[in-house]
Amino acid sequence: MYFGRMSNVHQDRLNRILAMLNEGGDQTFLLFAAAKEYEALGDIEAAINHYHRVLTLDKSYIGAYYHLAAAYQQDGQPARATETAHAGILLAQSLGDSKNESELVQLVASF
Repeated sequence: MYFGRMSNVHQDRLNRILAMLNEGGDQTFLLFAAAKEYEALGDIEAAINHYHRVLTLDKSYIGAYYHLAAAYQQDGQPARATETAHAGILLAQSLGDSKNESELVQLVASF
């Protein structure tokens, strides 16, 4: 019963996010939020698609690298997961963002 309610919560959130996207809201943030909701619903392919769209709009949206890499790993694409995480690590280093760099390094180590 609990899972069904949570699934409905995620679907409701996703529907609201997609509506805001159609209204022209902050595309990058909303695409990222949609990707997270797709992940929560178990639709990894849609999540990957939306993370890619985030990075197409903003290559420096560092959180998308972590989540995209994790989604690739979950989808059985370890080479893409590692490649994506390494791209995020390079970005974090160029930005002097040691926190995100460390999280991405730990993610790669968990593969």
